[in-house]
Amino acid sequence: MRPHHKFTAIASVAILTTSLLTVMTQQAQAATYEVSTLSGQGGSGEFAEPTGISVAPDGTVYVADRDHFAIKKIVNGSTSTFTTTTYMENGDVNNSFCGVYALTSDDIWVSNCLNSKIYRFNRSGSLLRTYSVTLPFTSKCSGCIDWIAGLAVDNYGGIFLSDEHNQVILRIDQVSGQTTVHAGIPGVRGNADGGPKVATFSLPRGLDVDSKGNLYVADQWNNSVRKITPTGTVTTLNANLTHAPVGVAIDSTDSIFVTSEWWVGSIITKLGVGRILDDSAKTFGQSNNGANKLTGTVTFVGNAGFAIDSRGANPTNNFFVTDGWNHAVKAFSSSGKLLSRYGAGADGFGVTSAESNEIYMFPNFTFPISDGSYLLVDNFTIRHVSFSGKVLKVTRLERSCEWSNGVTFTPDGTFYCAQGNQILVRFPNGTWTTIGNVNEGRVDGNSATARFKLPEGMAVYNNSIYVADIGNGQIRKISRIGDSTDFQVSTFLGTGVWAGGGDVMSRAKANFASPTRVTIDPQGNMYIADGGVDSIYRTSVEGGADITRVGRGLGSWPSSIASDGDGVVYVAAWGGKVFKIASNSMSFLAGGGIGNSLGNTSVAKFNRPTGLSIDLKGQLIIADRNNQQIKKILLNATPNFTTSNPLSAYSAYMSAAPVLAPGLTAESDQIFTARLIATNQTGLIARTYQAPNTDTPARDVKGLNLCEVSVEKKFDLNWGYSPISYGSGCNSKRFLVNYKGFITMPDAGKNTSRRMYISAAGGAYLKIGESFVIDKWREDGGIASWPYDANKVFEFVGGKQYPIDIWYFKDQNSSSTNGATLKIMWSTAPGNQSTTSFIDEKYFSPTKSESAEIVAPASPSGPSVTINLNFINLKVKVPNNATSVVLYAPEFGVTKAKPLIGKIKAGLATFEVAVSSKFAGKKGVLQLVTGNAVGESTPLKVPVTVPKVVTKPVPKVKPIVKPQVQQTVSCEKGGIKRNFEGNDCPPGYTRG
Repeated sequence: MRPHHKFTAIASVAILTTSLLTVMTQQAQAATYEVSTLSGQGGSGEFAEPTGISVAPDGTVYVADRDHFAIKKIVNGSTSTFTTTTYMENGDVNNSFCGVYALTSDDIWVSNCLNSKIYRFNRSGSLLRTYSVTLPFTSKCSGCIDWIAGLAVDNYGGIFLSDEHNQVILRIDQVSGQTTVHAGIPGVRGNADGGPKVATFSLPRGLDVDSKGNLYVADQWNNSVRKITPTGTVTTLNANLTHAPVGVAIDSTDSIFVTSEWWVGSIITKLGVGRILDDSAKTFGQSNNGANKLTGTVTFVGNAGFAIDSRGANPTNNFFVTDGWNHAVKAFSSSGKLLSRYGAGADGFGVTSAESNEIYMFPNFTFPISDGSYLLVDNFTIRHVSFSGKVLKVTRLERSCEWSNGVTFTPDGTFYCAQGNQILVRFPNGTWTTIGNVNEGRVDGNSATARFKLPEGMAVYNNSIYVADIGNGQIRKISRIGDSTDFQVSTFLGTGVWAGGGDVMSRAKANFASPTRVTIDPQGNMYIADGGVDSIYRTSVEGGADITRVGRGLGSWPSSIASDGDGVVYVAAWGGKVFKIASNSMSFLAGGGIGNSLGNTSVAKFNRPTGLSIDLKGQLIIADRNNQQIKKILLNATPNFTTSNPLSAYSAYMSAAPVLAPGLTAESDQIFTARLIATNQTGLIARTYQAPNTDTPARDVKGLNLCEVSVEKKFDLNWGYSPISYGSGCNSKRFLVNYKGFITMPDAGKNTSRRMYISAAGGAYLKIGESFVIDKWREDGGIASWPYDANKVFEFVGGKQYPIDIWYFKDQNSSSTNGATLKIMWSTAPGNQSTTSFIDEKYFSPTKSESAEIVAPASPSGPSVTINLNFINLKVKVPNNATSVVLYAPEFGVTKAKPLIGKIKAGLATFEVAVSSKFAGKKGVLQLVTGNAVGESTPLKVPVTVPKVVTKPVPKVKPIVKPQVQQTVSCEKGGIKRNFEGNDCPPGYTRG
């Protein structure tokens, strides 16, 4: 049986804690962004995962449109809504519609997805009666969703449901509403024919009734169709089936047809004749080790939604099939010819090679690559996709990672996916190993001895993998043991004992309800999505920090979490919404419930969004899973280069041909530059171009691909062992880099000089002001020792800002990669090696100051402070001429020798001072100092007090005292018996 995902908390931990702080989602959004499709076709529209289908005698086609919480009808090719039920924003479809059966043109029956309710409507959509399905036995799978459209009604007062979890066919009496077992033995799987209390089934699915009142069942795991007479006698029909019948329907002559489950292929079989539609060459059949064989796009994705136009005055006997994963209804002739389709205009489910029509098999994870392309992981495959969304290569995994809730790569290219209670590992050479065991547990140790309980989300930091072990309520850590194929598993966080969680938890007492997703930002901050309490927690990978709730109110089960280069976090939920966490506050970003709408973030809709990541261009990439598409939102975020592993790490999954990206556009250049200037007071703007294939190119970028726009803080660039990352459009190892900005010279108010030096393996050129030039634009003589390759004295006015222009050419195919490939230095005493040093970043600026002469900045001003039990969040105004802001607070462990560096953006600097529980109630002073190339300001002093921890007394649980049961004795007197307490009869009585 295929796994089904319920988007609810584990029952034992579905408890919300009482908040000490107000940490709620802010539903207002300050700005909107455009949502568009990167790759994939199809997607939900008129239908969203339709399941059940039935054709009334008047030819009206009724469809259970599950994810739209509606019954739709198709009349003369036009689709409209017949009835709806309450839409659940959290994505829970338990009470949506999964089955429909038109007994007559005026008698329409509908079942919910939990098989707990049956509804009877007339043709106008008026509800006539509701039936509650009460099982006449104790289910071993209470609350399970059946999902399959196993609903049929006969003319003898019976309503029938297939109960796939309990292996029975249920009958609900139309008059009394009583539920009985019509056939099968509850909880017993088998293949026996006979009477109602003898026959057994193995995953009963689709149902239909013939003209004589016989009920037919698609008995999937028995690969057969079973016939049940009105009295409940079961027989097996010779179906000549290969695998997995899932839907059954009867035509006007009582001929029997079945469809096969999706993974077998698009097959319609007529019993006694054979297959009238066979697309099994595009099948998804699995071998014993889980390898898949699917190729191309299947004709339809089979579920139990199968009906025939067979009961009208002039029946066509055309077939109608619900293609749930392509969000469509398809009509076929009785000979198997496709006649028409309703809903999505194109199919999105399947596997492609390098074709123009990108189709997916539930894309779950996205991994941006440093050349501008992507790796996308879906069920059974890893796909290499170009920057424009074209599928370049499909790698079919030798072992099944279907429906995995956790996938990642380590920098060496090793692939990991969570499956059941294990982590499956694929090494770059194609071999596999397993961490853990199929049996659940909570054990640290090596690959063989470690145990998990439903591990899910994974994040990589410093080559170790952090795993959300949802069933154990812990975060586990996986580290490779040397160069071996063995791994060591340890417990990183969480007691594993649910104790109510909280807004702030010490690391020693951290407890989680259902930690399901995890991400780590470049600064080492770990964010944990705990679905059991609908919350996002933050802590540090490095240790020390408490666990603090920074957001809550997703509204449904978390499906993905990712962070950008600035530590801004994005969270998606199964209900279709995406949220943003910045400065420890969560706000709504995009998604208005389940659907498939593009446009701006206020109207866009997704269908189970997963696989969030930030790509090279600052776009939020979303695997829109049930739409079989990859979406993108241009946020202009800072890329998270911790995900940009070397290209060699992914080479096995990437197409042999290079990704011919056109480079960044002029508009992208402007956007990136503006963002860098707004967020960096120091440094030079660096633009990397794809250099021409010449020994020493001209200092001219006309016609060259712009690969990357970044900021360079300090010129001690050692690329000998760290290659320049390949940006969009950079596909060889020849680079032309131009650095521009301003340099503020020291010794304010003095006329003085400094000797400037250049050392470079390739060509280098330095210009300051209008006249000072060091030109070493050649390929020879590089990386010399002091006094280096070229030097010259620059005379200047101290405190004055000069424009600076640097060019550098590097051919990384060259053997000249030893040592530093580019150094720019200066000396206070020309000719003195001991005074030669790198230029500190505070002297560089991406923009020109408003004044010609730079003076020491004023102090920061306008402090704004918010404090919780784990963080002091501070924001201050920064003078225009300040290039740095630092904070120190000795009372809270932040010394002047090791201050915090503020992030400057749009004239404001922000700080985040971590204060563990040991500082609760403590008073201190935050001291802030601005600085530039000339000097520093006097400190701004901000007194603060960390709040005391407010604890609530643990409610005392009154012990349950069982009443003592007094022993009694039966006594008799005069022929009358009575019971008395104790062991003996009173005087005058004898034991009875």
